[in-house]
Parts: sequence; C-alpha cells; structure tokens
Amino acid sequence: MLEGFLTHLSTISQEIQSLQEQSASINVQLTNRKQVHVEMSTFIDQLMVPEIMIQHILNTPVTDNLFMQQLKALNQKSKFIKEQNFRDAHSCQDVQDIVDKLTVKAVTKIREYLLQKIYQFRKPLSNYQIPQNAMIKHK
Repeated sequence: MLEGFLTHLSTISQEIQSLQEQSASINVQLTNRKQVHVEMSTFIDQLMVPEIMIQHILNTPVTDNLFMQQLKALNQKSKFIKEQNFRDAHSCQDVQDIVDKLTVKAVTKIREYLLQKIYQFRKPLSNYQIPQNAMIKHK
C-alpha cells in the first residue's frame, strides 16, 4: 500500500514538474507577445495619420499653433515613412500617399500665406514693420 502511494506521489510530482515547465513556457510566450505588441503599437502609432491632423492641416490657419504642431507631427511621420521605405516595409505605401498629399496641401497654405505677406510690401507708403513683425513672429 505504501509502495502504491509512493508511485502515485511520484507521478503527481512528475505532473507538477511538467506543469511548471508548461507554465514557464507560457510565461515566455506571454512576454514575447507583450514585447511584439508594444513594438507593433508604436509602429502603427507612428504610421497612422489621425483624422484630427488632417482636419487641422486643411482647415486651421497657418499662423495658429495647432497648425504648427500638426505640421511638426506630419514631418515626423514623413521621416518615419521614408525610413521604413528604405527598409522595404510595404505597409508604408498605403499611408505615404496621404502624407504626401497633406504635405503638398500644407506647403501650399504656407506659400499662400507668405505671398500674401510679401504682397503687403508692394503697397506704397505702407509701414513695413507690421508685416515684417508678423512674419518674424511665425517663422
């Protein structure tokens, strides 16, 4: 009876060891998945163009701070996409078209603003310091 109990105890011990090995294996898998999740989420966040960015670039005046912040974020996204294209990441091709169009739109708005300010210098007998200060303020 004691020998039967001893064999039963050894099988339980082996089962506990196998469960511990499975637990360690599952723990490693969980850690790896969390690490991949973090990397993928940062990649997607850097790649994604939020709707609010599009709205600010299209609708906000050039002199507004929100426009400037979104323009900086767009520049970062553009650099990231160029870097990923250099690494042959095919996932960036979908977003690159949107980023390029937004960049063209932002540059067009900035160009129109600058031309408007430069045309103010053409007026005879006008005070040049006011438009100059406005341009310096938003450099």
